[in-house]
Amino acid sequence: MTTRKMRYILILLFTICSDTTFYAVVFDRLESIEKYAAKLEEYPNADNILQMGDWLDPNYTTFHKKHLPGLIDRILTKLWLRKPAWTASDFATLLQKTVTKQKRDSYTGRFVLKLKPKPNSSFIIFGNIHGSFHSLIRNLKELKRQKIIDDSLKIIKPDYYIVFIGNVIDRSPFILETLTLVMRLIDNNPQKVFYIKGDHEDKNKWHRYGLRRELVLRASGFSKNDIPLGSLMNTFFDTLPLALYLVTSSSEKTVNVIRISSFPLEDKELREEKYGNFWDIPVDEKPIGYKLSEEKKLPTKEIKLDSLITIERWSLAAIRGGKRIRDYSPEAGLLFWGKKNGVAEWSVFSSNTNTTRRLFGFIYDSFVILTTALEIDDWKISLWSREAPLQEDKKPVFQKIVEYNLISGSKVKNDEKAISSD
Repeated sequence: MTTRKMRYILILLFTICSDTTFYAVVFDRLESIEKYAAKLEEYPNADNILQMGDWLDPNYTTFHKKHLPGLIDRILTKLWLRKPAWTASDFATLLQKTVTKQKRDSYTGRFVLKLKPKPNSSFIIFGNIHGSFHSLIRNLKELKRQKIIDDSLKIIKPDYYIVFIGNVIDRSPFILETLTLVMRLIDNNPQKVFYIKGDHEDKNKWHRYGLRRELVLRASGFSKNDIPLGSLMNTFFDTLPLALYLVTSSSEKTVNVIRISSFPLEDKELREEKYGNFWDIPVDEKPIGYKLSEEKKLPTKEIKLDSLITIERWSLAAIRGGKRIRDYSPEAGLLFWGKKNGVAEWSVFSSNTNTTRRLFGFIYDSFVILTTALEIDDWKISLWSREAPLQEDKKPVFQKIVEYNLISGSKVKNDEKAISSD
């Protein structure tokens, strides 16, 4: 190769890379994540858009193929001449790191966790976000504005936790990015961020949905298996608990708890009275686990389940004649379903995607804050929400929409209409 040709190649590479931002660690700053997301259309059309029922499993193959890195991009990335904010390789590296850490520090298989939070602790709770990547970023920006997290995605307020109640995946074109962001939160906040298993993360259900398609299209270079990274993905899901229990009080005879789980109250696996001496083990704000396969012993205390915080379940049964059976209001982000056998039941809805906008009219970014107290009767649960319009010039603000008493379900006077300056 002549010197002149080499010079031309170097000039070309310099030109290509001159306006490129370099990222040493994938998704390590909220600001850089937001810039990455801004380049991606939030609500692209799915390939099966004409069939209303298909919105329960939208296919974004065409969208993904359009955004696959080309040959030049792959070469530049390989040579470290260009480092995008997110790549499939970054995802695979973080996934392996998270799996290794989770297996070392926690349980695997069918297990639950419990902790006893201090009074005045707060749990930021997300329902089934289903790949709501852009919406999750906006929610995290609000948490940053409230000085709960910082730009490096670290929780900076004492006694604050973040909980994802399962179904983080599927029904979106940004499943891998959403998983990357959630894993980064877990990695940056040990024992402070909890990802609870949903039915889409359980028993290979994801093999029938969008996560499989994304891995096949976007991670094909990692293996020749039918599902690239499929085995590692299953191992990760195997490290997720079925439920997180918050111990509200404990005496010699009784333990009072709250269950946070994607699975319903009557789930046959989650039978608190069958956990034996798990409830006898002292616990503080650091979680401890219990494998459901452990030898069962009769509990020495009465277990009282005071409340269940779960996700709202929806399926084809919710769609009649291709039309929505109802439009979700902002308050649909947190619904009280009354008491069932003395258990106050709540559902959290946090999915702002093409699917939920088209099927349910849910057009909101939302999260829930559970606030603890010395007595369970004083625990509160509040909904924070804002409309997420398609127009960039409109910037609605987050508001505390409503606040309830966790046990009675009665509304608490909302004197704090705190708003965001987004």
